Amino acid sequence: MTEQGDRVLEILAEEKPPSSAISEWPRAPTRADGNVDRLADLIRHRIFTRELLPGTRLPAERTLSARLDVSRNTLRAALAKLQAEGLLTVRQGRGVTVSDYREAGSLALVQKMPAEMQDDILPEILELRSTLAVSAAVKAALHASDEQLDELGALAKQIQDCRGLEDLVRLDLQFSRMLVRAARSIPLELLLNPVATLLQGRPDISDAIFHDRSDVRRSYEVIVELLRGRDREAISELMRQGLEGRDRKTIELLEKTKKPKGHGGSR
Repeated sequence: MTEQGDRVLEILAEEKPPSSAISEWPRAPTRADGNVDRLADLIRHRIFTRELLPGTRLPAERTLSARLDVSRNTLRAALAKLQAEGLLTVRQGRGVTVSDYREAGSLALVQKMPAEMQDDILPEILELRSTLAVSAAVKAALHASDEQLDELGALAKQIQDCRGLEDLVRLDLQFSRMLVRAARSIPLELLLNPVATLLQGRPDISDAIFHDRSDVRRSYEVIVELLRGRDREAISELMRQGLEGRDRKTIELLEKTKKPKGHGGSR
């Protein structure tokens, strides 16, 4: 066993539970529970926190499974899962190495990142969400049928009448999917999925986005009216301005909710 291999085993066998946006860790997740997802979560977390750097070679399968107290089948399944996500590279005869997920991964990895990492890149995620919405609306103005515009109008009316946050988030996603479908853009539909999943898994972000609910609810009917006018330049300009303003407010609200946690006074 090399010195690097010993260090990798120490990192993966540490008892401290990772802070994750997608899992609760009431105890060390590596003790013979045979759970592929929990083992994958553990290794993924060590990669995201850079405890396991790109290029790091994992110990041999037998050694790793014994140290983590899991079956070799469980370990293989977890490694295969991480390989599919672009976090690991598995080569026959050369073992398993940590990949640079920024080169090999996809946007879907964002929803699996620890909450602290998600918070750090949230402005960029909101910017991407807004860019997707503007692009979809511009394309929908060109391609949407009258029937699709009527469906968007009916949905906008439902949003205008809804009051609860959960219903608003659900209808917003439905409106976004319908808008992207009207744009006739498969790439935009695929990009929407990981962004939507991330926001669904973070109620704090959704609450900030829809904080001024009366203003937000009215915006959907305005979008539909712009779409009916087929003026792509006006749609692009007005939506961009509106979404940029909403994103700024969202970030400000989230920052305010974090501040009390960091002001516990001197000790």
